[in-house]
Amino acid sequence: MIQQASKRALFVVGPTASGKTSLAVEIALLSGGEVVSADSRQIYRFMDIGTAKPGPHEQKTVPHHMIDILPPDTVFSAGEYARLARAAIEEILARNRLPVVAGGSGLYIRALADGIFDGQYRNEALRSRLKSRLNDEGAPALHRRLAAADPDAAGRIHPNDGKRIIRALEVTALAGKPISSVQREETRAPDFEVRMVGLDWPRDVLYRRVEDRVDRMFESGLV
Repeated sequence: MIQQASKRALFVVGPTASGKTSLAVEIALLSGGEVVSADSRQIYRFMDIGTAKPGPHEQKTVPHHMIDILPPDTVFSAGEYARLARAAIEEILARNRLPVVAGGSGLYIRALADGIFDGQYRNEALRSRLKSRLNDEGAPALHRRLAAADPDAAGRIHPNDGKRIIRALEVTALAGKPISSVQREETRAPDFEVRMVGLDWPRDVLYRRVEDRVDRMFESGLV
């Protein structure tokens, strides 16, 4: 059993179908821990088959967190995920148990392990206008606009990554300063130590695992 004083969380990461969830469950069983999902789709209710969500048996075997917490039409950000997942981890640590994070979404993992700014900076009308400009002008044009306002952010975001470009412009407009400044000034690091375990399969083996997973999804009624 983990000692609370250590304040440590174990992250199990790797590509799709690498076996993150099953390993996280096994580690939690052996260590007296609890699993925290870092999957950006398993947070939604009803989306079970196509997300490879842990089944009822796995969820009964060890406690799971951050699964089935929202209806599918809810807008949910990495910052909101980090806030809720950190709260779950703190609760697990308070019980002297090991939080085992199974992920998942790379953005969610980074937000949870490295920190992300907590400000909401969200305006649907502004985002809608930016999306219209994206459709009309293309991502590179918006990227040039971002580069003029925030060269640091533009240097990290690919010119074709429309979603991240829109988010950066949205935050910059609402915060009144570049998103890179917001990230530096408002990012809160986690209050626990992060340990990472990465799963790495040979490419041909991983492809077979992905194909097997897809076959099981169709057999389970995905269509």
